[in-house]
Amino acid sequence: MKKLFGVVAIAAYMFLGVANEAKAAGPFVVTFPSFCDCVTLYTASLGGHGWIYGTWDWTCAGAPPYDSVIGSKDATTFGTHPTVPFDGGFDALFDFTGPFPGAGLLDLAFTSTGGAGDLGLLVDDVGYVAGAGSCPGAPANGKPSLASQR
Repeated sequence: MKKLFGVVAIAAYMFLGVANEAKAAGPFVVTFPSFCDCVTLYTASLGGHGWIYGTWDWTCAGAPPYDSVIGSKDATTFGTHPTVPFDGGFDALFDFTGPFPGAGLLDLAFTSTGGAGDLGLLVDDVGYVAGAGSCPGAPANGKPSLASQR
């Protein structure tokens, strides 16, 4: 009976396309040569779209709480609502220009919570490096956080 249930479940997943759709990869770690921030990202394909999701250590503490990140893998554009250390004071949008994984430049913009305020450029063309792995959980490396540019 268990074998029959397993075969039926696999057939149902294949029929619905779930077996081919839910493909995840990662983790990938993103670091910035000039800043202490660390981002852990995963990629997934679902519903015919490429997604990236993960966490951002804005405080460079190397320990939670982290803020969630989500975006489009195809456009490498992401969004987050930082709560640490900003108490939810703004929404952030960032764009990786360059290969992912790989090295390139990051643009980071922000607006007041909920998008009610004007969009402002926080940093422009900041270098990043993205590769296999996750944030090491070590405290800050003595460099400032990207948040300090606000």
